[in-house]
Amino acid sequence: MRRYIPLLIILCVVIGGVLFESKRSYSRIEHSSHLFDPAFFNQAYDKGQQYKEVVNGQIFGGIIPHHLLAAPLIAGFFEGMANQKVTTVILLSPNHHGVGKYNIASSKGVWTTIFGDLETDTSKVIQLENYKAAFVTEDVFDTEHGIYGITPFIKKTFPNAKMIPIVIKGGTPKQECDKLVQALNNLADNQTIILVSSDFSHYLTSDQADIHDKESIPAIESFDTDKVFNIDYEKNIDSPESVYTLLKVMQLKKATVPILIENTNSAKLTGHPEVQSTTSYLTMYFTNQKNSLSIDLIFDYVDPEQASKKNTNPEEYTIIATGDI
Repeated sequence: MRRYIPLLIILCVVIGGVLFESKRSYSRIEHSSHLFDPAFFNQAYDKGQQYKEVVNGQIFGGIIPHHLLAAPLIAGFFEGMANQKVTTVILLSPNHHGVGKYNIASSKGVWTTIFGDLETDTSKVIQLENYKAAFVTEDVFDTEHGIYGITPFIKKTFPNAKMIPIVIKGGTPKQECDKLVQALNNLADNQTIILVSSDFSHYLTSDQADIHDKESIPAIESFDTDKVFNIDYEKNIDSPESVYTLLKVMQLKKATVPILIENTNSAKLTGHPEVQSTTSYLTMYFTNQKNSLSIDLIFDYVDPEQASKKNTNPEEYTIIATGDI
């Protein structure tokens, strides 16, 4: 009997290790959205109707703020694409606190929200790691409002979708962002949207914020990725690296039609234009189809006296309509 004791000990160790690994593999990693007030979201969605825009074509990506003073803009943004079938939301955010070892981090966690649990697509997060484009670092996400502040809106609009959260440190080299671009292009199918959670100018007056937004927005709309990548953090874009990554993926997806929904700032939203330190916001879709009729009317006016000399009807005008329909 004694000769079997070592074998039994080894067997117990092996079984115990397997059970421990199994339990660890299926352990639930939770992060919180930190906001569970129904009145807050009811008000956001009520006010958000004025910022809702339904567009033509498929929406492949977009930009939203994460400062929850702008919650109506976020709600309107999501409501505008509520009828689109989305199974995966890739959410890019700045790493505000510079937490973690890696420049680009992701999570396999679940976000608890007022509308239910928002799960991550863990299989795709694993693929990101295999691409060496992002690395799971859970503690980054405990305090990252650029992610957790958006999770309730995702869950409400797309209740069956999963999320891939990604945070990017300021100063991340362009080659690392380019590696992420290729990975996201491979992971994103026709039921995936890629969103950037980023505020724009900070700590400026309302007028100064407008000036800097007029620099940032044309750079985004023209896909000037070099300018976007090197733009100022505080005066222009919270996360240039995230916006750069989004634009590069949109180019690969042929979703190169930007649709500006709203551009404003905290002074305007609160009705206090005199404040000296504001945050500015932008909501924008990227689609593959031009949204609206753009018509330039060129009137060839004929002077009545000249018309009589030319035997032309004095009430006749030439109208040339040009544009995209």
